[in-house]
Amino acid sequence: MVAAGSEKPDYTRESVHDVIFLVLFLVWWCGMWIIANTAMKYGNPAWLLLAIDSHGNRCGTPVTYNGISLEDKPVLYYTNPAAPAAFPSVCLASCPNTTATPSSTKLYCDYGVNPYATGINATALQETFTCAALIIKSESVLGRCIPNDPAITTFAASGLTTASNSLQSILTDVENCWPFYIGAVFLALIISFLWAYLLKIFAKPMVWFTVILVNLTFGGIALFCYFFWQKEYAFSISNEVGHDAVQVEWQWQTAKYGCFIFTALFAICVLVTIFMRNKIRIACEVLKETSTAIGKMPVIIFFPLLLWLAAAILFVYFIFITLYIVSINSSITLSAFNLPMTQTQVNYLLVYHLFGFFWCYAFFQGFNQMTIAGSFATYYWTLDKSNMPKHPVRSSMWRTARYHLGSIALGAMLIAIVQTLRCVMLFVKRLAKKSSLKILVPLINCCQCYLAWLEKLVKWINKNGYIMVAITGDGFCKSCGHALALLIRNGLKLIAVDLVGDMIILLSKVCITSLVVLIFYFFINWQADLIDIQFIYVPLVIIGIIALFVASGFMGVYEMGIDTIFLSFLEDSERNDGSLASPYYMSDALKNIMHVSNKMREEDAKKRTKRVEPMAMEEY
Repeated sequence: MVAAGSEKPDYTRESVHDVIFLVLFLVWWCGMWIIANTAMKYGNPAWLLLAIDSHGNRCGTPVTYNGISLEDKPVLYYTNPAAPAAFPSVCLASCPNTTATPSSTKLYCDYGVNPYATGINATALQETFTCAALIIKSESVLGRCIPNDPAITTFAASGLTTASNSLQSILTDVENCWPFYIGAVFLALIISFLWAYLLKIFAKPMVWFTVILVNLTFGGIALFCYFFWQKEYAFSISNEVGHDAVQVEWQWQTAKYGCFIFTALFAICVLVTIFMRNKIRIACEVLKETSTAIGKMPVIIFFPLLLWLAAAILFVYFIFITLYIVSINSSITLSAFNLPMTQTQVNYLLVYHLFGFFWCYAFFQGFNQMTIAGSFATYYWTLDKSNMPKHPVRSSMWRTARYHLGSIALGAMLIAIVQTLRCVMLFVKRLAKKSSLKILVPLINCCQCYLAWLEKLVKWINKNGYIMVAITGDGFCKSCGHALALLIRNGLKLIAVDLVGDMIILLSKVCITSLVVLIFYFFINWQADLIDIQFIYVPLVIIGIIALFVASGFMGVYEMGIDTIFLSFLEDSERNDGSLASPYYMSDALKNIMHVSNKMREEDAKKRTKRVEPMAMEEY
């Protein structure tokens, strides 16, 4: 961890680990590149805009259905426009240009239906909408025949006009308020930094206020239930006429059991608060240390911008290639291997592409988490906090890229496997609903629930493993095991820090977002004569979303800092003993809580014990 007597962290143990998984990650991306080339060769996203009839055929494509070619029929007509999904829809050469009752010479019917055959009742076909009961004047919108006859659509057109006017006003307000959106970003950042500073100064009062508020909430609910129970019980045994005895009894019985439950919860919370008061004090100091660390390296707040940029590029690439893959409607040959694939087998390429997207996104997240963890670890494992190494964020990013990409690839792969399984289960669930195996749907829902919990567990283990990799420089699996063992041995401290940290982070997000929205609300009302806005709440909602996004990014860094400082504190407590060779790196406040101290170096002891001699008379 550190060299004896060193004032700075010693990273000499850093070495490359889990290289095989980084190689596998790069090989997988080579496969994604091959799939992208193949999809762009055989697919065409424009085909996805083509209308699909009730039999699943794309209009205007070289498809023959029931002996009818659809290549020269590019538009879709609904035999019953009032319920397009419930009745047949067919491909036509063009949309009707007039509204008319179907005649014996012109009927729009489902494929293969011949209304002119001997013995066929055309009226019955129209009643079931196998043939259109009314031919309506329509216009083609994205290949769909949409009725536009005013005589038939007057009421709907009037409603659409009103809605369109309102929507236009809202869009105008949203467009006119664009400077406020930019201002919301900077204001949210400023308030976030101020909030971190307040947490540094008022960490203890805020934490204890939150803890006491939770206790009082349970006590208040229990008290309310008690008085409601007594009131309703007294009313039920009275002889007053006009009340439902069964309902009144149900109300006071519910209040009675509610009183018992919340009283028990109140008692448990009070006992836990008393029992874990020292653990809560540790949580307070961890929050203060995190705020201090952010103050010493404020650039760390902007580091997640790289993740967001990379994630945005990845998402655009994923959607772009996915559109090409799903638009493939014929057999293909996988170009690099000259491997023929049927249209059904193309779905395997989509699963491969989806897994690669999940893996790469989790890789970006892991790189972000480990870089942030390394920065906070640099702060904690510096003995003299006033003499921090220069550029800790940049140094942490370099160490992560130099030594730990394999560990990140391994952790990201585990997350991607679980996420892909969840998507596959969704697809299986969809197939089960359409088949005779609907009985499997509840079982699939249970599997989905377990997979969701498994994903959260894997992400939690990964995060702590990344932190330990950043602290010790070990491989991913060893670091995960080390971190889990450390947290299990300090379970009560973990519970206290996690609960307090989560409550403070949630409170911080709400307060930062609310402050930004309130400031802009009063500013817009103050400048109402200069700002032309009709629907103020729509821009305020957008401002709130922007502020919440910024606050979540800020507090995401803060949360990672809390976890890193806490794990470092646990490692420091168990590994070091306060001697000159193994000094504690924790703050003085944490040392006081743990009742430990560092032995002073000889020169420091002399400085502290040196007595100032009185001046001689001749020196006056």
